[in-house]
Amino acid sequence: MIKQFTENSKNLNIWLPVIMVFMLSTVFLASIVFYFQLQSYSYAITLGSLLFSTIVSCGLYFYLKNTASFQSLITQQKVEINDQEEIYKTLLNTMNEAMIIIDTSGIILTANPAAVYLFGYSQEELIGNNVNILMPTKIAEQHNNYVSNAKLDGIKSVIGKVREIAAVKKDGSHFPMELSISEMMINGEIRYAGIIRDTSERRKLEAQYRHILESMNEALVVIDLKANIASINPAAAKLFGYQEKELVGKNVSILMPGDIAVNHDEYVKAATMGGNKTVIGATREIQAIKRNGELFPIELSISEINIDDQQCYAGVIRDVTERKMAEVVKEEFLAMITHDLRSPITAIYGSLCLATEGVFGELDPELTTLLKASRKNCDQLIRLINDILDLSKIESGNLELEKSTLNLASFLEEAIQNNKAYAKQFNVNIHLASNIPSITIEGDQDRLMQVMNNVLSNASKYSPEGEKIEISATKSKNNVTIMVQDKGPGIPKEFIDHLFEKYSQASSTQTKKIASTGLGLYISKLIIEQHQGTIACENAEKGGAIFSITLPILQSVNLN
Repeated sequence: MIKQFTENSKNLNIWLPVIMVFMLSTVFLASIVFYFQLQSYSYAITLGSLLFSTIVSCGLYFYLKNTASFQSLITQQKVEINDQEEIYKTLLNTMNEAMIIIDTSGIILTANPAAVYLFGYSQEELIGNNVNILMPTKIAEQHNNYVSNAKLDGIKSVIGKVREIAAVKKDGSHFPMELSISEMMINGEIRYAGIIRDTSERRKLEAQYRHILESMNEALVVIDLKANIASINPAAAKLFGYQEKELVGKNVSILMPGDIAVNHDEYVKAATMGGNKTVIGATREIQAIKRNGELFPIELSISEINIDDQQCYAGVIRDVTERKMAEVVKEEFLAMITHDLRSPITAIYGSLCLATEGVFGELDPELTTLLKASRKNCDQLIRLINDILDLSKIESGNLELEKSTLNLASFLEEAIQNNKAYAKQFNVNIHLASNIPSITIEGDQDRLMQVMNNVLSNASKYSPEGEKIEISATKSKNNVTIMVQDKGPGIPKEFIDHLFEKYSQASSTQTKKIASTGLGLYISKLIIEQHQGTIACENAEKGGAIFSITLPILQSVNLN
């Protein structure tokens, strides 16, 4: 009967009324015995029955209660196990990476949809077969040896490691894969789970990367966070006089002189720890050393890259030896121009000016004409020399600006005075607008005046006789824009975008008649940019050109 109770103990509420009736019946029987005062023998039997039935009832109650709790716990654990199995199946089926689980004999127990898709089999075709059907013959033999070793003496050399091997699809095509194997226990038995990644695309990218490296004319060196060379292209190996295999794995300091190598190691160490990375993305010139000990100048550009989720630094290296030699020649040439050419030409120009102005008395008309032509050509040659010298200073970074505070109106009036005589040669007048804002700017007066002279001389040369050049200025919140407008033919549309380029000259008939170095506006643009300003040009609606020079306003400081 107890066995029957146990089998039916899933619902304790069904048996509680039965137990209560049994106990009440026993109590009722005992009450009758006491009432009729039966003999002592019957009394003892009755009392014993009462105690026995009470003990049995209580024991039965607690037994059923514990049995029900145990059954409830088992049911709960079954639910949890089912939930875990569902989670496991969901994760397995939704993984982007292929996963195959095998037993200790290499038999496939489970293959997720990603593995099915990758290898081209159905699950029915995979499960129950040996995993070596997915491997080339040689690798299959190695795998069989791995499995045998793992079964015989517990040597699991591939467990927990990532390997790159070849795999075979159902159609027989081979492809590279990355395999990671882990060991697990399922229902007390050892199982091996393999996560598989198709590395075909990565191999293609690596091949492209290698092709780019090998075909680059510029040297490229890639280092890791320990400053060890991870890869180097043939151009770099040739530049430094090494074989590629001699450099890979070596510290990059092998390519630097001692003092630079020490600084470089300190920099890499600081950058790895999150320090300053000021050279990243910048280009700088340093000294390098070849295998034979020869020092030579290089231009180095460093960028931060990631290769296989590993942070690295790539350095593009250019040998600037020839450029440095050219710069030396250029400096010598400029020195020659400054000392051996400009000084005598300036003296000749001064003499021609005196002669054409009648200081030496009245000259023959034909001679005067020749002297004026010589003076004009000499003036043009001096301008060319000055432009070349200025361009050299600006492009080499050696142009120093001597800034001071300038009143805008006074500065523009001085510009007019400086160019009045030149404009008069073309019968052109320069007019300053009356509403010039009362503001101050900060700049190098001589260099800004050089820009105004260039713009006003161009406007004078291209303006028709009898016309005037208008100078005006408008103020915005933080800037002032100076505008110079002439009444000339304007700038050809196809040339206006190239107006401020080096050696640029329009090819119209009129411009060919006017001598120009093609450097003036380019130098003007560089000077204005060094003043944090801009210079532009556009054609006016009614003819002529408008040059606009925008400069920052010097903000007043409230001392209070």
